[in-house]
Formats: sequence, C-alpha cells, structure tokens
Amino acid sequence: MKIELVFLFFALIGSCYNSEDGNKTTTTTTTPEPVTTTVTPLPPKPEVAELLSFEIMNSTDKTVCSMFNFTATITIEKLNNTQTVFKNVIPLNKLNTKMNNDSSCELNSTKLVLNIATINESFVLSFELNHKKSHYELALIKLKSTSHTFIKNDTSIHVEDNKSYLCLNHPEFKLVEQTENPEKHEVYLSATDLRIDAFRSKEDQAGFRNPQECQYDFPNNDFVPLAVGCALISLVFIVLIAYIVGRKRSRRLTYQSV
Repeated sequence: MKIELVFLFFALIGSCYNSEDGNKTTTTTTTPEPVTTTVTPLPPKPEVAELLSFEIMNSTDKTVCSMFNFTATITIEKLNNTQTVFKNVIPLNKLNTKMNNDSSCELNSTKLVLNIATINESFVLSFELNHKKSHYELALIKLKSTSHTFIKNDTSIHVEDNKSYLCLNHPEFKLVEQTENPEKHEVYLSATDLRIDAFRSKEDQAGFRNPQECQYDFPNNDFVPLAVGCALISLVFIVLIAYIVGRKRSRRLTYQSV
C-alpha cells in the first residue's frame, strides 16, 4: 500500500511538471532590416567667368603702379584639316586664376602674369605693356602650356598718359601658335569689362584714372549722316523754291512796267 502511494505521488508530480511545460510559450523577436536609400549626386555646376581684379605694386615705393579689371574666357580649338575636333573653353574665375609673382612694374614696361589651373592642364597667361613717349600700349598677350605657346602681338590698344583704358565689348584676341607641333590649334581670348590703368605715379589717387573709351563700345551710327543729307536736300529745295518765286515776281514787275 505504501509503495502504491509513493508511485501515485510521483505520478502527480510528473503530471504537474508536464502541464507546466505545455503551458510555456516561446517568443521570438525579429529585427527589421534597415532601409537603405541611394542619393544620386548632383552634376557639378559649370564654371563661369568672373570679373577679376589685379594690382601690381611698385617694388621701390610699394604703391600701385598698374591695375587690371576684366572678365575673360579662353577658347582652345584643336583642328584637323581645318575642322574642329576638340574645343576647350576655360572661363577665368577666382578659383582657377591667381596672379604670379613674376608680375612686375618697371619704368617703361609692365607685366601681368596669371597662373590658370584646370583639371587636365595648367596655363600661364601674361599681358605685357610698354610705355612710349606720350602713351602706353598693350604690346603682347601670351598663353603658355607645357607643350604649346600662343601669342598676340600689336593689340592696337594705345592709351594716353594719365588715363586708363575702358572697353566693355572688346572683340576677341586671336593668339597664334608658336611651337612646331603637328596638331594645329587656334586660341581665342575674349575679354569684356576690360579696364587697364598702367604706369601710375604715387601722386595718383586710389581707383582708376579717367577712362579713355574704346571705339568698340560705340558702333557706327548712320543717323548723323542721314540727318545731314536730309538737311542739305531740304536746303536745296528751299533755295530752288525761292528762286522760282523770285523769277515769277521779276517777270510780273516787267509786264506791269510795259
């Protein structure tokens, strides 16, 4: 009897244990995968030419001897049998154009030298001015790369002494290739808002001196010749009418006297 009671006791404990295991619930936690978004980068903005200003100091008295303002773009065309196969447009701005230490100001000559850095190549652009008896002139423009040199002589910019040069719409300067290379290139330098004030003295006040304006800012106007021609034609008609009226009056007086 005691043995049966013992078996019954362990049977009850086992059934309770099994019921507890059956009531247990297993919970699983799932972590959601992170959502990734792809951001398409914006295309780089094209470079734009900016108005640049440069001042060259006199090495002796540390005054400004020459001043330059312009908005410039360099266009390099590679030709093959007179056809353009490559065109590189370089707008000059404050990021890619810096004044070189070779810029100088002497008694009868001034030189502005600029370093131009592009993605593929670097250039050196220089402007040379000479002082003559009563004026100064832009004598040379030179563009130099590692393998090419282009120049423009006799720019026809002549400025009276004690004046600056102002040209808002100057035509392009065409530079000629100097290096012997089988690849023919044509180089153009466009410079708008061009202002040059060279060979200044220490007595000159700050800022550009009185401007000498260029002819390109004043295109040919046919109004004045046309107005003069119309006035002359009107004058001829007035004289002719006065002559006819005078002849009639003289004839009338002659008939009356007869």
